[in-house]
Amino acid sequence: MLSKSHIEKWYLHVKNLILASTSPYRAALLERLGHPFSKVAPGIDETAIAGETFSSLAMRLAEEKARSVSESNSLVIGSDQVATLGDRQLHKPGTPENARAQLERAQDQTVTFFTSL
Repeated sequence: MLSKSHIEKWYLHVKNLILASTSPYRAALLERLGHPFSKVAPGIDETAIAGETFSSLAMRLAEEKARSVSESNSLVIGSDQVATLGDRQLHKPGTPENARAQLERAQDQTVTFFTSL
């Protein structure tokens, strides 16, 4: 694991920064740093492996996304987030109706997010 200071020093010299994501939210966060970067769709299978914990799933997907778009002499940022309601994974709803249904199921419940970078 690299230390924060090591990453900060390396970041100053990076010529090619790649965001392994199509998320407009992640891109907006990175844009705030003011360093140019490119976005590349990782194109990986995000299916959980049988018996895989939600935190392990998030970590594995973040790493697979970064590796799938890696280039030499580049800093690649891969990230993933897994949302859960109880022991069930919440997926992107896809439609306003599905989003409403998810919110109704989550009412008065705890939704947990596992985030990896």
